[in-house]
Amino acid sequence: PLPHRLHNVGIYNGVTFIDDSSSTHPSSTVFALSVLPRVDTIILGGEDRGYNFSELAQQLANKGVRNIILFPDTQEKLYNCIADIKDYDPDVKKVHSMQEAFAELLKRARTGDICLLSPGAPSYTMFHNFGERGDTFVELVKKYAQSQTFAQKKTTSV
Repeated sequence: PLPHRLHNVGIYNGVTFIDDSSSTHPSSTVFALSVLPRVDTIILGGEDRGYNFSELAQQLANKGVRNIILFPDTQEKLYNCIADIKDYDPDVKKVHSMQEAFAELLKRARTGDICLLSPGAPSYTMFHNFGERGDTFVELVKKYAQSQTFAQKKTTSV
């Protein structure tokens, strides 16, 4: 796949990281959720262009996404759409940076999980474009992977 379009960044410590930063509209995130076997944690949100997130929230519920991390400016709108769905109570966290989002993702990720960056909104609230947003995510994944490799080597050599 092309960069930032359902790009599998890798599997590290048993967790699969998918970069779909090019998802700048809720319908593209709905599509991403429909083609992946499951998603355990998703990073959503961005610039508010007046999109309706109801269908996306319903798809999150239908797919049983357990953890949702929200970026500004659409945090409240997304949160309210999710809260409106009966019998769906995911762990939702509002953040203000990709670094904070990634730290929250790591707190929730378990072996076998799929973690997806598919914001469903433009990136301009926090980034120059979707490429910068995706590159930042990929960079954090690679730093995490390197730290895990270092930790494993250190444990093995002791």
